[in-house]
This record gives sequence, structure tokens and C-alpha cells, in this order.
Amino acid sequence: GGYTQMLALSVCADGRVHSFEPFRLTFQMLNANVALAGLVNVHTYNRALSNTAERSKAVGTDVRDPRQQTIWNSLVIPRETVLQNEAGFLWSEEEAEVEDIQCITLDSLALP
Repeated sequence: GGYTQMLALSVCADGRVHSFEPFRLTFQMLNANVALAGLVNVHTYNRALSNTAERSKAVGTDVRDPRQQTIWNSLVIPRETVLQNEAGFLWSEEEAEVEDIQCITLDSLALP
């Protein structure tokens, strides 16, 4: 949501920002940030952009890991198989964290 907020505040009054986030929990945080900031010129999509429309699988940002709660995406910070939070609780990265991702093309949106 960090890039989305910067762009939404930078475009002209009639401008629109289309923001794409393929991972479920990160998409929910994006929408919360957009709503809390009152960004009525933002349109969000729970999809990944690609050169082909297809389904894929990927491991998204772990919202429980404070190192990954940054403006950067999950490709910047490598995932560990065992994580520990500030309170000392441990958890393992499980197969359940692999998400089914819907990829779309920008052209398929028929934007103005």
C-alpha cells in the first residue's frame, strides 16, 4: 500500500491509480490502508499482472514477520523455514502458506 498511497496523492485530481496485490492477506491490508487514507481514486485488484492470463502458485509475504512489513514486496526479503516473533513464539512455514495466484494481463482490464 505504500506505493499506492504515494501514487494516489501524486496524480492529478481526475487521476486514478490501479493497484495489484495477488496475496490474500496483503491485499486485505492494501484495502484497509486505502480506505483509512480516504483514497477514492484507487482501484485495487486481488490479482498479479503478467504477460499471460494464468494461475500460478507462490509464497507471499508473511504478515506475522515484522521484517516483511515494509513497502517492499516478498521478493526482497528471503523467507525462512522457522520464524520467531518478538515474544519468542516460533512457527514454521507450511505448505498452507503457498497461495494460488490469478495472473491477468493489463490489456484484459480494458482501462480507459
